[in-house]
Amino acid sequence: MWNDAEDDPLWSAGAIVSAMDAQPVVPAELLCSVQAPPFIWNRHPSHCIVLCLLQRRGICLPRYRELVDYHMSELLLHYLDVCREGAFFVYYSAGKWPKERFFRIRMMPMNRLGPVTESAPHLVMTLHESGIHVLDSIPLDSLVGVTVTPQAARFRPFLEPPNTIIGCREGRGHRTRLPVDGAFSLWFYDVVQHTARSVDVLTCNEKVFDIWTKTFRGLVSVNSSSVVQVALTPHGDSAELAELTRAAQQQGEVEHG
Repeated sequence: MWNDAEDDPLWSAGAIVSAMDAQPVVPAELLCSVQAPPFIWNRHPSHCIVLCLLQRRGICLPRYRELVDYHMSELLLHYLDVCREGAFFVYYSAGKWPKERFFRIRMMPMNRLGPVTESAPHLVMTLHESGIHVLDSIPLDSLVGVTVTPQAARFRPFLEPPNTIIGCREGRGHRTRLPVDGAFSLWFYDVVQHTARSVDVLTCNEKVFDIWTKTFRGLVSVNSSSVVQVALTPHGDSAELAELTRAAQQQGEVEHG
């Protein structure tokens, strides 16, 4: 009789399930030990960048804790670390041949010529990675948009069909044909001065392109934060920043027209 039960496939399946329930494949103590600890963003070295941008929009701790927590993405802070280390890009400026320049994100005084003042995150351009002399710096609280098309005004004079652009690269000369896929523009608009500008750059490194464009889109999201309800585009972006990006693009077209 017992042998007949053991031959029954349903009895065998039930016995296997009971055995698995009685002794888990992965011991419970091991499961507990491998659980990732919660991410504590205020210990991350780049959290000050996001926190500063939020504070400049009136979003401060502890009153808006949930909104601050929302923007303290572990991935964004990691990417900010990479952008703080910096990278070389081919830089396109008005009326000049493209040149290689080093860019990084850095905390800098808002008024470098005056007395001691508060620091804020800037996009900083230098000649070399170890360069001390700052060629240009732009406060990141004026960042309003990122575009990944080579059709911006400063790129167009150097475009060549089908998918190349004149640029420069160490060891390859100052007028080198490069793939156009790594071109992107960062758009800035100073709402106080009503002035706009762009930073138009090219990289031949896919990883650099991916990290930098995602980082700055993340910062655009931070800059679009508001404690009141704001209008959104059909894509879910801030309508205000989208309008400022268009204004910056139009001003660029006029200047290069």
